[in-house]
Amino acid sequence: MTFSVRPRSSPAGGAVPLIVDGLGFSYGQAQVGHVVTSNPGAPSSAQEHALAVTLLARARAKLG
Repeated sequence: MTFSVRPRSSPAGGAVPLIVDGLGFSYGQAQVGHVVTSNPGAPSSAQEHALAVTLLARARAKLG
């Protein structure tokens, strides 16, 4: 999701673009979620894949 934020105190000021990127999955009874808010750009596909692999490994280690 991409959106812009414009401060109320400065209506003449410029908008700031933000990107919200969410990743979530279920492993057994656990639900794992991670949300990244970034500026100026979204994480690369390689970074997202590495993060998903790391989160799945942690879930497996904790849940067995």
